[in-house]
Amino acid sequence: MKEEWEELKTVTKTHNGVTIKYDVSGRYMISNHGNLRSLDRKDSIGRELEGRELKLINRDGYLDVMLCKDGKALRCQVHRLVAETFIPNPENKRTVNHKNGDKTDNRIDNLEWATQSENVKHAYDNGLNAPTKGEQHPNSKLTEAKVREIRDRYDNGCPQYKLAEEYGVSPQHISYIIRGELWKHI
Repeated sequence: MKEEWEELKTVTKTHNGVTIKYDVSGRYMISNHGNLRSLDRKDSIGRELEGRELKLINRDGYLDVMLCKDGKALRCQVHRLVAETFIPNPENKRTVNHKNGDKTDNRIDNLEWATQSENVKHAYDNGLNAPTKGEQHPNSKLTEAKVREIRDRYDNGCPQYKLAEEYGVSPQHISYIIRGELWKHI
């Protein structure tokens, strides 16, 4: 697909349920490939500023960009800007989905408007949101080695309350581990 450029006229930001549109007319261009550039303009004291390609920042896997207007800096997600500029949204859906799962691929043929539940379903259907388990889970206090140790020590007569104290988890947690309701993959 040939790269096409459009003037970026408004930026929509939602914070605490309140949506605000910022007018950025005459300042930026955006392409259907997800690239942005500033336009030639004069600054507040009349100096000529040459337009340039804008640096995209990778935050949490998504590409963001900082836009400025009247001294106000706005951090925007590039995929939203592309969708709002190039993709019609007749059903007024609020989420932009990356069809191929690559959050940095902001070409219009990879983006679509979706509901939040459609977006989550797409992620699970395509293995993009695989649930973490075991020590890969951010809240895990135990490792696989410690779980094996707990089961072995229980089988050799160590009481659950003592295991719970030593490993810093609840007796109920130890019970779930021993019965195989937690850490099933071990």
